[in-house]
Amino acid sequence: MIAQEKKQPKINHILTLTILWLFAAVSDRLWFAFDNSVPAWDQADYLTGSLTYWRVFQNVQLFSGEWWQHFWQLSPKVPPLTYIITVPLQNIFGRGADEATLVHLLFSAILVTSVYSLGSKLFDRQVGFWAAVLSILFPGLYRYRLQFLLDYPLTAMVTLSFCCLTFWYFSTGSREQGVGSREEGRGNREHKTGKIDKEKLNFNSETTSIFDKFLSKISTLANTAYFILVRYTSPGQDARTTKNLRFIFVPHIPAIWCNLLISLTLKNWLWATAFGLTFGLAILVKQTTIFFLFTPLLWIGINLLKKRQWYKLIQLIYSLCLSVAIFYPWARTNWLLMLTAGKRATVDSAIAEGDPNLLSLDAWIYYGKLLPYHISLPLLIIPIGGLIFYFIRLNKKQENFSTQLHSFQWLSVFLIGGYLICSLNINKDFRYTLPLLPVLSILLAFGLMQFPRKVGKQIRYFTIGLAILLMLLNLWHVDVIFLKKITAWLSPGATYYAHLGKEFPHRKVIAEIVKTDPYLQSTLGVLPSTPEINQHNLNYYGALQKLQVYGRQVGTNLKQVEQDARSLSWFVTKTNEQGSVKRIKKAQAAIVNLIEQHPNFQLQKSWQLPDNSNLNLYRNQFLPVEVHPLNKPQEKVKLDYIILSPKIRPGTTIPITYKWSGSWQELQSGLVLLTYRRENINQPQFKPLVSEKNIDSYSKLITHPTDSLFPVPSLGAHSLSWSAFPCDWRCRGVRPLASVADAGSHRCSLFPLSLSEKPITRFIHDRAIGMGSLHPGIFQANKSEVGFEVIERIGMLPPSNIAPGTYLLEATYLNRETGESYPIAVQPPVRVEVDPQAQILPAPELDLVTQLRMWGQKLPLGIKGLETVFEEVARVNQYDPVQDYTKQAEQTLTYRLQQEPDNLELLYSLALAQVLQKDAEGAIATLTRITELDSQNPFAYAYLAFVYLYDLNPGGAKIALKSALEIDPHQPEIRSLNGIAALMQGNLVQAWQELISQKS
Repeated sequence: MIAQEKKQPKINHILTLTILWLFAAVSDRLWFAFDNSVPAWDQADYLTGSLTYWRVFQNVQLFSGEWWQHFWQLSPKVPPLTYIITVPLQNIFGRGADEATLVHLLFSAILVTSVYSLGSKLFDRQVGFWAAVLSILFPGLYRYRLQFLLDYPLTAMVTLSFCCLTFWYFSTGSREQGVGSREEGRGNREHKTGKIDKEKLNFNSETTSIFDKFLSKISTLANTAYFILVRYTSPGQDARTTKNLRFIFVPHIPAIWCNLLISLTLKNWLWATAFGLTFGLAILVKQTTIFFLFTPLLWIGINLLKKRQWYKLIQLIYSLCLSVAIFYPWARTNWLLMLTAGKRATVDSAIAEGDPNLLSLDAWIYYGKLLPYHISLPLLIIPIGGLIFYFIRLNKKQENFSTQLHSFQWLSVFLIGGYLICSLNINKDFRYTLPLLPVLSILLAFGLMQFPRKVGKQIRYFTIGLAILLMLLNLWHVDVIFLKKITAWLSPGATYYAHLGKEFPHRKVIAEIVKTDPYLQSTLGVLPSTPEINQHNLNYYGALQKLQVYGRQVGTNLKQVEQDARSLSWFVTKTNEQGSVKRIKKAQAAIVNLIEQHPNFQLQKSWQLPDNSNLNLYRNQFLPVEVHPLNKPQEKVKLDYIILSPKIRPGTTIPITYKWSGSWQELQSGLVLLTYRRENINQPQFKPLVSEKNIDSYSKLITHPTDSLFPVPSLGAHSLSWSAFPCDWRCRGVRPLASVADAGSHRCSLFPLSLSEKPITRFIHDRAIGMGSLHPGIFQANKSEVGFEVIERIGMLPPSNIAPGTYLLEATYLNRETGESYPIAVQPPVRVEVDPQAQILPAPELDLVTQLRMWGQKLPLGIKGLETVFEEVARVNQYDPVQDYTKQAEQTLTYRLQQEPDNLELLYSLALAQVLQKDAEGAIATLTRITELDSQNPFAYAYLAFVYLYDLNPGGAKIALKSALEIDPHQPEIRSLNGIAALMQGNLVQAWQELISQKS
């Protein structure tokens, strides 16, 4: 009967916790069922990350190192564990924002169980139960249960990890097992008498947690094995029973004590392992886990050293090593981006958002002032009243006072340490301290339990009932002014109403783009930035549509507004409120004005938003890439025609049009290597490849009042004048120029395409067909049955130091998937004359592969060249969200280097393409070859050293830097790299000299 009475409350509490979890789950799912809102910035970004990992799990290659590297690179800024856990849910329930948030049901179960176990361990099961109830009802937690953010999973995992750490640190036998500790003598005395002081072996001996039950079953197996050993190794046993166990040495101690000792030892190791696993997994949810567990770990480490508990210290080191083993693969792959992204997320964001200075008082009380918002006034004030009542009637001689004091101390270490470290972070946000709330709920639950018995039960039920009512009023809009005011007073800033109005048009916007350009992968320029309309959520809905549309914010730099307008074909604008664009107000207003007024852009469609503003979708009439199906199938890729001026000027971007045809598989996987090579004989008249049928169709499109601005040379046998093609068609997204002199502004002003000024006799125009925008996931059945034609309207840049003369086009096809290549017939031959006095014509933007090759030629200049490269890469990456241009460049350059292995121009560009792809191994091989050919350039060695450092190989970096310093010992950037290499090798003196001394 006694045993049953003791077990019954445990069963009731577990059942009640399950009911509480179901209550939270049903409440959340009902909210999602009625809510028609769209995810905001971060929420949509994380949802896109979950889709990215869902796709990679559709083709798992566990034994491929390349697959694993790609796997970890998919989430370079934040760890991917939440995304990974979401994958099976999206496989079962489908892909969408509501389906992805099902993962929070798992984290809610983890959170409730951890809080209950912590409260039970540190106080009693009643405290653990009420703490679990509070953790469900805190506004700061239930609000973020309804959003796909990493903060709620982080809160659950930090609480679980802290729970395991608590159970390990305060596990039974912890004091006795410290070798050389002050308890050793007392343990020996107890050992001789055979008596066991349970109070010393249990931090809270009257409670058994859910976790303890699980571990007890594991340790039972060890106990059984140990009894067998004791039986066959105790004195007086028959030698025949022990002859096979002579290698085992067991001290002559009572069997019960031995059994208990090994049971406790095993349990300690199990808890250490549990902490190591959960700590590593928590870091794989978000790196800020360290903010909350650093102080408790430091506290434990100092105490273990003071008490000389080496056995526990070994367990702690073991658990930390286990944690590192879990998150190391991701951190090893992304450590550099993690650091740079962390700087942007803290320093840059804090400056932009106007967060308080660390030297001000506001920085340190910021999160303290948020407590009523996180907890609500009833759940804060009433438990604090209970704590005050507890301390008033406190009797130091009362039972369990010492245990409670240790519990308060331990919780304070976690809460105060986490609070101070979060306050030390200069970027403040409402959700950054959420992991403190579950532990705080234990203290508040303890306060709720301190009221006198006569009124305590009523106070607790009243408090919880009021909290449930406030939760419902915060989540569901009730149009009663009195209730709104009461709710705002008792639970300020916690409203997160379900949007019950009409749906936002995000899916319709994506569907319209896909319907208009069904064969293309499109990038949508998003100009407003509100919680409802922003680049992240439009990008997410595009990702749901088989990644056919990407959303990117452009128009953030006033100097790049025209380039942004020329580089994208789709834009969305919004009337009325533009959102968080204060920092870029001038640039944003300029690009909105340009898109809405330019004749090239037409309003494709408009939708009314719930706030009665309009969302407008604009499309460029003259797309850089067009795809049309053909009636007959076609095997190999064919060049149908080229349209360009018969005379071109060196160093100036020229407009050019290519038309390709072939099967979809060949076109979508195809790279074209185009070489314009100088002829050494008298050239016939230039004849472009324009068919009669295409002349008629183009002539219907080409009328423009500004054609007379551009005198037209003959284009060959058809006498099709260049001015017949309007400026807006030739120069997509550029305003008509007032005069020929203005056209000079479109001259390439970056730098020449050649490293040397020696005249060259060829230039290249390599890239993917369709510039990599042909979408692979559309119309799978039809692609094999029909052929397709692809029309490209792009810019081409002859180098500034190219020799005048007539150049002949040569074309080669390269399949990027199979490596197959074959020549493409150019019939009739295409010839173009390079003339320094040729007319300058407006032209579209250069293709991105050409731009990358241009950046590569800046690398030998060192830091001066890199400044331009960084700025340009940031801009171009917005136009190509998957950075496919880097892969195109790598494959085409690698192919050309097979014929020209010593071409420095190509090698520098290849190294840049590999670095942008984070291909350390390939970049090291390329840069090693560069240092052999450009051996007197210190920056070549510096680049090689940088990649070695990125690859966590400071030894290789030191070898490269030695050569760089011999050439230029005073270059500050090279010396800084040398200091970093020394620091990574543990040479603190040299690191100080290189990194600090040179600044002074």
